[in-house]
Amino acid sequence: MEQRKNYYFSDRLSVIRFLEDLMGSEGSRKAAQIIFRILYHEEEKLKFDGEKFYIDSRYLDENFERLFKIANKIIELESKTTIK
Repeated sequence: MEQRKNYYFSDRLSVIRFLEDLMGSEGSRKAAQIIFRILYHEEEKLKFDGEKFYIDSRYLDENFERLFKIANKIIELESKTTIK
């Protein structure tokens, strides 16, 4: 049986920097912020226990590519939107 492992982070910025590192040169701070919002608010997979953020590493490994594509699509759509 595979044991679950969590990634732990001391604050929001640490999570965003970690996500940026996962994306490598193709990523951006904005994409990392969008993925953070998806994980924390929409999918409720990024948890905060009062002291630190944590996420199941297996979930992140299995879903990161999908989240990255969603973030890039949101950025693309936002860039096409103009305020009149």
